[in-house]
Amino acid sequence: MAHVLVVGGTGMLKKVSLFLAAHDNVVSVIARTKSDLLALKKEAETFIGRINPLQLNYRDQEALTTQLETAIQTHGPLTMVVNWMHAHALESATAIAEILNRTSPICRYFQILPTIGGDDQSDHAYYNDPFAHLNKVLYRKVILGFIIEQGMSRWLSKAEIGDGIIDVLQNDKRDVVIGTLEPWEERPKSA
Repeated sequence: MAHVLVVGGTGMLKKVSLFLAAHDNVVSVIARTKSDLLALKKEAETFIGRINPLQLNYRDQEALTTQLETAIQTHGPLTMVVNWMHAHALESATAIAEILNRTSPICRYFQILPTIGGDDQSDHAYYNDPFAHLNKVLYRKVILGFIIEQGMSRWLSKAEIGDGIIDVLQNDKRDVVIGTLEPWEERPKSA
């Protein structure tokens, strides 16, 4: 059984967490809400893999480091990370990557980014490969775009996001856009 980590795995990435657990993985899931983590764990009870809930705020680097290192000691090194973390938490994303670099033989790190991650004018280092200096972390950038239907644009649904990310994981895609980013000026203006 492989050990994988999903950050934000009870909300938008719930489908991804359940897919990974159904395919013989121990899935450590970071989320803030205990009830959401317990519901996810219960939903995966009959799966061949299992959910390992890690209740914490990923901005709390001490809790993040402690719980992640404990999960690795218990379930083995991580082979894959699927991370939905906001750009203002680059320090936490870096902390995860540094732990991986110390403890994993090789780990694929899928960073899920909002649509703005596809803006060439964006100056966020987070949207490039912030872990290029770490030789055991294989960075993959996944940008969540939008859909244009009948001349109108809309954000991706949770189902479209989940299906798109699962496809990315199964095919080890790099620098992928789920949906589209063009034309940029046609992206939805509200959440």
